[in-house]
Amino acid sequence: KGQGVPVVIIDSNINSGKMNGFIGTDNVDAGRVLGDAMADALGTELNIVIVSFVKGAASSNEREQGVKESVSKYTGINIIDTLFCNSDEAIAAELTKDMIESHPETDVFVCLNAYATVGTARGIIDAGRESEYKIVGFDSTPEEITYLENGIIELMVVQNPFSMGYLGVKYAIDAINGIRIPENTNTGAVVITRENMYAPENQKLLFPF
Repeated sequence: KGQGVPVVIIDSNINSGKMNGFIGTDNVDAGRVLGDAMADALGTELNIVIVSFVKGAASSNEREQGVKESVSKYTGINIIDTLFCNSDEAIAAELTKDMIESHPETDVFVCLNAYATVGTARGIIDAGRESEYKIVGFDSTPEEITYLENGIIELMVVQNPFSMGYLGVKYAIDAINGIRIPENTNTGAVVITRENMYAPENQKLLFPF
């Protein structure tokens, strides 16, 4: 930026004024979307465990903040604990099995990225407790989609990486040409369930190719 080169940031924001614009998910809003979707689908009398990824990371903190803001509206939703898997599926699986043993009253695992979601699903499957615990998660890897189809994951909040890439290039070209671009562009987050996952607009999010 100091050399006069436009800087456009995609997906993971940084705490700096030295950029022309940021394109990505509003993670606080996405967390709220996940919390609201969980309450709509599973009710408002729940004991939940949040499975986050990297403690202190901005996107991790913001998604957790959004979930907590959402569930604070419901006096019957109790947060038992927040766990951190360091974006490692094996760690998420072990944390899940430990939580099932120590807090069997848990109803829902609220997972804040793909690693947490897949690892939690594996932990519940390893424990043979698929019928007892619900999972709501983030992102849309092939494994997550399979778990959603099979009823192991209840719903997922999916980001829009295609729009991030498309708008990133578009706004970079605009900036090169001296056109002012938005400082922040929220590419949104969509709730995907077994009921709506085959809608054409959602297929484009799940399988952008």
